[in-house]
Amino acid sequence: MFRFLVAGIVVCSVSLLALQIFVSIQPAEVHAQPASGCADGTTEQFLGTLPNGAEVHGCNGAVPFVNADALCAASAHVGDVVTDSGLKGVLEGTPGSAIRWIHINGDPGSGLGLEANPANRACWGTLSPCASTNPSNIRPVHSINYSLYYNGTEVLAGTGQAVDGVGNFGSVCIAPPPPPDVTITGPAPGSWQTGNFQ
Repeated sequence: MFRFLVAGIVVCSVSLLALQIFVSIQPAEVHAQPASGCADGTTEQFLGTLPNGAEVHGCNGAVPFVNADALCAASAHVGDVVTDSGLKGVLEGTPGSAIRWIHINGDPGSGLGLEANPANRACWGTLSPCASTNPSNIRPVHSINYSLYYNGTEVLAGTGQAVDGVGNFGSVCIAPPPPPDVTITGPAPGSWQTGNFQ
């Protein structure tokens, strides 16, 4: 009788151990954590996602236009309404909560025209459609209420502005798409249990 009892305990222990191993090797999903596109790791305003999955981050700071990329994470770059496909629509759909530098085909140079009400537009490359010249060192930002033109084509409608290039502002930064979720087939974290199996 005692032998049967011992055998039963051994069988139960082995069964529990097998169950433990089976549970511990079940796949565990690991979700990629979205990273900030900002150099300091903090996104002050998440503006949206581009068609290619890249994320648009509003990064606060106080740098002149020439140092706009200093506010972006190493893997990110200053948003360009000409070369970053879909950025125009993202920025037009969300006014800036702060003034932040953007690019227009890289550095568009000093703006050639700046008209206030009722036109509310700024022009680079060519003066058109701005009617009056503006000799100051203006550069483009994402903000509110101005439309921006490059070589006569509107590149940002209603959520832009033109400010002095030596001013101190933040930047719109484009971060690459986050890595896809992965499934690992090893023991999930915390899956191993301790016990006295005999």
